[in-house]
Amino acid sequence: MQQHNRIAVHSASIIYNDNAYVFSASSGVGKTTHTNFWKSLYDIEILDGDVAALYKENNTIYAYGLPWCGTSNLFQNKKVPLGGIFFLQQSCHNAVHSLSLFEAILRLSARCFTPTWTAELADKNICIAEAIAEKTLCAIVSCLPNEEAAKTVKNFIEQKEKK
Repeated sequence: MQQHNRIAVHSASIIYNDNAYVFSASSGVGKTTHTNFWKSLYDIEILDGDVAALYKENNTIYAYGLPWCGTSNLFQNKKVPLGGIFFLQQSCHNAVHSLSLFEAILRLSARCFTPTWTAELADKNICIAEAIAEKTLCAIVSCLPNEEAAKTVKNFIEQKEKK
């Protein structure tokens, strides 16, 4: 993937308003739970349940569903313009905050499944993450495992789209 300027990101992703939204976190944090709330509340499509390929093509960032979809068995073999990347963390409240470019690059490169066995490969991941983060809404989501978390993120997205 890195040879084609792509990274594989540990995430669950949805399609909302014709854009992909990627929810990334460590295993067990609530990626599937969060995307299931979106599905039940807003009848969205799941792009991928565990790993999405992210890349820049012709000045547009895309997410692509991959068949390595974990236990969800949910993925679509298609590319969708990327609307945003949300890094989930468990919390006692629901809130969303935009990340600085530096924070977004660090978090995105940390969630990559693409290899970092050598300094060259690690540098490639960071360069790809930077190209993606420069053009993408990136935010941290502090959340509870409830519908309000999905509503909070949806409101955040809609406010950002108005600007």
